Amino acid sequence: MSNEVDIPCPECGHENSQRVAWVKANDELPCEQCGSAIALEDEKHLLVIEQATHNITKLRRSLARFRNYTPGTTRKRR
Repeated sequence: MSNEVDIPCPECGHENSQRVAWVKANDELPCEQCGSAIALEDEKHLLVIEQATHNITKLRRSLARFRNYTPGTTRKRR
């Protein structure tokens, strides 16, 4: 799983894909299309990153449960 997030360029609107870990570790992302510097400390981008991280965690948990599921067994409800 790549753990990537799409960050729109405020200048041209291009969706720039980058790994979440890279985005968290850097302050700016150069736009792949127009070259503008996208400030990553912007609150909107941080919210997108946090939401993506949360969704990836949920997906990993679901996949782990799916891998451990045996047909015909009773599953515990949470």
